Amino acid sequence: TWQRVVEESDAVIITNDDPTEERAIKIAYALTSGKPVFVDKVLTLDRNELDQILKMQRYPGQIFAGSGVSYSPDFNCVTIPPDCTNVNLEVPKSWRLYAVHALDLAFKVLGNSYLKLEAIAKGTDQSGTWATLKVKNGPIVRITASEKDSTPISILIQSPTKSQQYVLSDPLLGFAGMLDYWMNISRRQIAEEHRRYYKQIEILGVNL
Repeated sequence: TWQRVVEESDAVIITNDDPTEERAIKIAYALTSGKPVFVDKVLTLDRNELDQILKMQRYPGQIFAGSGVSYSPDFNCVTIPPDCTNVNLEVPKSWRLYAVHALDLAFKVLGNSYLKLEAIAKGTDQSGTWATLKVKNGPIVRITASEKDSTPISILIQSPTKSQQYVLSDPLLGFAGMLDYWMNISRRQIAEEHRRYYKQIEILGVNL
């Protein structure tokens, strides 16, 4: 059972392939276990739901969610200039497999300025504008699916004076960066526990 898997594990990884309701239940149960929780791709598309999930953490950094795309070296230098008017992300045609990665990248680039998804196209394999992000006093952000599976994930930043495009070249590098980032979070948590332990020893007057 899922409960037994959680109990017998040191950390929990939840994939994005689970049905939405079941996925939410698994996330909640994993968090109550107190163990580190890694969620593949985006955690949620709803800011209110995000706040609720974060409040369930037993300690800061217990849950980590992300896509390898947003941790790819190809996108490390992506910034939104103050005069930016349009942000266009292009992905291959399957929403389930690719567009969620572009969403995670958009969330990372926009920070707290995004409010919500305005629309998501219906269907699983159609080209066109698949999603529009509503941004507070910011650029128009669109995620567009091409007709080709071979289209690389890319982001185009446009302003009146400049256009800059970034293209994903090696997805595996991004996935490695994502896992490394998560491990660093776990290490920092462990280090904090050690510091508390040493502080208690100092209070007791014990010398190591």
